[in-house]
Amino acid sequence: MNIKKSFIIVATSIILSACGGGGDNSDEKQKELDEFLAPDNITGIAAVGAPIVNGWVQAKCANGDTASSTTGQDGSWSLKVDGQAFPCVIQVRAGTINGQAMEDALHSIAQSEGYVNVTPVTDLIVAEILNQSPTVWFDSDGAGNIAGVATTENVGAAIGIVNAAISTLPGNPTLPNGYNTMTSRFTPQPGDPMDDALENYAASLTAAGMSRSDAATAIATGNTSLTRESHTLRVYTNPGVSTFMAGYVQSIQNGEYSMIIPDANRGTRDMIVQQRDSSGNITQAASDEIVGFISELGNRVGQLCVGGQGEFHGAMKSQYVYVSDEMTVVTDISELKGKTFTEFEDCGQYGVTEYREDGTTVFTENGKPSDEPNNDGEQLFSPEGVTEDGSVVRAVAYKFTLNGVTKYVTVMTSTKIDPNDQNAEEFVAIGVSN
Repeated sequence: MNIKKSFIIVATSIILSACGGGGDNSDEKQKELDEFLAPDNITGIAAVGAPIVNGWVQAKCANGDTASSTTGQDGSWSLKVDGQAFPCVIQVRAGTINGQAMEDALHSIAQSEGYVNVTPVTDLIVAEILNQSPTVWFDSDGAGNIAGVATTENVGAAIGIVNAAISTLPGNPTLPNGYNTMTSRFTPQPGDPMDDALENYAASLTAAGMSRSDAATAIATGNTSLTRESHTLRVYTNPGVSTFMAGYVQSIQNGEYSMIIPDANRGTRDMIVQQRDSSGNITQAASDEIVGFISELGNRVGQLCVGGQGEFHGAMKSQYVYVSDEMTVVTDISELKGKTFTEFEDCGQYGVTEYREDGTTVFTENGKPSDEPNNDGEQLFSPEGVTEDGSVVRAVAYKFTLNGVTKYVTVMTSTKIDPNDQNAEEFVAIGVSN
């Protein structure tokens, strides 16, 4: 026999026997029995993209009613509260996400019986409605004020404010059209539009150097954006020609500009910008890991270096190159013909490359004679690249037009075929058209 059913049968028998076949308390006992047997009246999903597993779910309602439960393997949960208790604030904490302990509690609001999501975005909505940290509010005795602030109008306004705020992050994340952030059902699996939107939001937060609690605090303290200014960067690095999103952002807290490089393999690297020129290029910066940089075209393209022996520098080597999302990929490589590019590696200018009208390229290293014309230019920009001395060399070209002038950029990467080959080269380099 099902254990839950056995418990209900036993409990029902106890309650019925307590009624004693009648008396003044029979109606009250019947009401208690009805409430006990009533199904859960709030259900939902708790997820950050990936589901929150074994999270502790609690409800704190306007009339003082409370309830608790846990999330399942798919992030689903359900609770039962007094039907007159609404609205209720829902909190999920202490679960795991992709096997890792959940760091910050998340919150949402149930305005009535039915379905409600608990996600990082609903947490921002609660922060906007309460004008304080949802966790601080939940841990206080302020449940009585929730009815006055969690109105349909306030929730709707908060959703609009939060949607606008998250779009100020790198990547400009948005939520799916037609979805109600709070109440639209979704499945926390890749391919679900809401799930994908939550994953994009998480990546954008990381690229801005912010945590979920940082974002909630910003909204709770009256901010209508999460950055003062943000730019989305596409970063190239080795090994394996990894590419990922990074951010160049101005903080809403102190107005500082910084570059955030969320490298999944090496850890997040950041660089505080101390000075820029009139074009927006970085001229001075500070970082614990980044020891050199190149910033060109208003910082729409650049290179970041770390300590170590480089090909062209004895004390630093290029580890990242980045390109702003304002630049577009060049699909017709013939556009490069007739142009000369200044080449940068190891955060220094080391030569020039000429893309000739006949389709060949000629590289000239500083202080040395020009190389022989190379016929591999078109192959270099293909997905397969060019195999050379134990490495695969690939390139991609971008362009950007400002004030009627189009500038071109090439990104070149070299990856070892055998990671243990000491003679093969790995590098990331950029070229900027003259």
